Amino acid sequence: MKKIIVAGIVAVGMSFAASGAAYAGNIRDCVVQKAGEQLTEGQAALVAAHGDGEVNAVSVARDNGLDLADIAKVHGFMWAAGTACALGK
Repeated sequence: MKKIIVAGIVAVGMSFAASGAAYAGNIRDCVVQKAGEQLTEGQAALVAAHGDGEVNAVSVARDNGLDLADIAKVHGFMWAAGTACALGK
């Protein structure tokens, strides 16, 4: 379970790093904004925790009472929203 979460975090981090710092920041801001509009408060907090420069995604998930289904939804959302934001949608 933890390996899956860590792999997801690493994959998202790698996609941000490959995009360039400024561009990745814009994509991250876009994804966080979409999360606030489309996900629950706890799920949006987990999205914001990814890429914030701290290793806190697991504690954010625990503190917000997120279960595996919530975590899976957040990671699926990040991939979809990241693609949409990169394409300017």
